[in-house]
Amino acid sequence: MIISFGASRNGCEVQDAIRTYGEWERVSQCAIPLHLGGAHYVTIQAAIELQIVCDLERKINGMSLEFSCGESFLAAVYDYTPSSTRRTVPLQINSTDKGGDYGETSPLVQFLIYRNALKARRQLGLLHEVEWVQLVRSYAMTRLAVEHPLMRLGDSGQINIILLFGFSPRLPFPDSYDEFLRIVKVAKSLECDISGGRIRRRKITITVGAAVMPQDAEKNYKPVDVGPKKGAPMCALRRLATYAAQPGSEVDVVRAGMEDTPYVVNEHGCVTIADNYQLMQMVIEELRANGVAIETDHESISQRMGIAKIRDALLGEQRQRPLGEFGFPLTEVAL
Repeated sequence: MIISFGASRNGCEVQDAIRTYGEWERVSQCAIPLHLGGAHYVTIQAAIELQIVCDLERKINGMSLEFSCGESFLAAVYDYTPSSTRRTVPLQINSTDKGGDYGETSPLVQFLIYRNALKARRQLGLLHEVEWVQLVRSYAMTRLAVEHPLMRLGDSGQINIILLFGFSPRLPFPDSYDEFLRIVKVAKSLECDISGGRIRRRKITITVGAAVMPQDAEKNYKPVDVGPKKGAPMCALRRLATYAAQPGSEVDVVRAGMEDTPYVVNEHGCVTIADNYQLMQMVIEELRANGVAIETDHESISQRMGIAKIRDALLGEQRQRPLGEFGFPLTEVAL
């Protein structure tokens, strides 16, 4: 179990920090500044992909999954120069009030922040990890970051991709296991470069989460279509755990918590408030029902998630720079 914690990115203290110290503060948890209060604010990719991918969409007149998998997209990545124009780009969400508010900034600043964040994570020997909340844009941003010579996301040999189903209508909670599997396979395709044939360049591990608000719980309470309980009505989180537990799912981690689904749905379809312990127990119950044991060995987890490789390769670097200075100025000259 990995327990994460942090402040709301829309809290007054966060907004004050951004105004005082700049856009880096929005994603400064990427360098884990423990002396400043630990991991805080928001996962890096959601804010950045809005600016960069929307900027790229404007330049090439749209974006599709098929295009972002091909050689034409690779050419567009190499030709891409991020705009310095400040924009507010809202994210379509199904979630909490202001959950899609990522402020006003420019693609150039966000490009440099992503580059800085990757440098900080390399120095600390941390996982390369991104969260997807809108399938096409999230894939395109991850592909751009993997292929771009100034970013090289995953050059450590691993990336963990968090598929957060339901947070945005651009990545809705899947209606079936086949739909779930299709999206996982899109993420796993990033193990190979576009121009690299079938050569595996990095290991992609998969974390799945269900960000389904209570008001949407009823419409996501459906019969599960796989596993020993096939046909039984289940809430989104139970179906997620069932899908993840299937032998061919390629899922490594199931994410559960009150941030995503602060409720349980009983056998009558009634929604009641829940805590993190209840949610964890619910996930474990469905995993075990599908014959999946919970991994508890630290070394096995480290090997599976690619943590051991990063830890062993960068331990010396980590000790030299224990706070992971991000290092690059956020100016156009830095390009």
